[in-house]
Amino acid sequence: MGNSPSLALILLSIKMKHGTKNSIKPKQSETKYTMVKNKDEVLTTDEAIQYLKISRPTYFKCIHLGKINAIKVGSGWRILQSELNRFLKSGMRNRKERLTATR
Repeated sequence: MGNSPSLALILLSIKMKHGTKNSIKPKQSETKYTMVKNKDEVLTTDEAIQYLKISRPTYFKCIHLGKINAIKVGSGWRILQSELNRFLKSGMRNRKERLTATR
């Protein structure tokens, strides 16, 4: 492995690259502090389905429909815990919108 970047750093750079339009890159001196402060756990498929409390087929269906952003690493998938939180929050937001629309 040697000097190769860790999976967490690769996922963090993808997250920063594809973040909001107004994303601001931290200065070189702030990077180390920011990464520690905003540490984002990388989860495996089994950890993600346990965290979400959903079945394996439902998890993969959400990935393939683009509802959950995950990356394929070798024969498995990896996902940031913040992505799972975003997915859960979007589901709650959609439910609230449906409830207010039916009233």
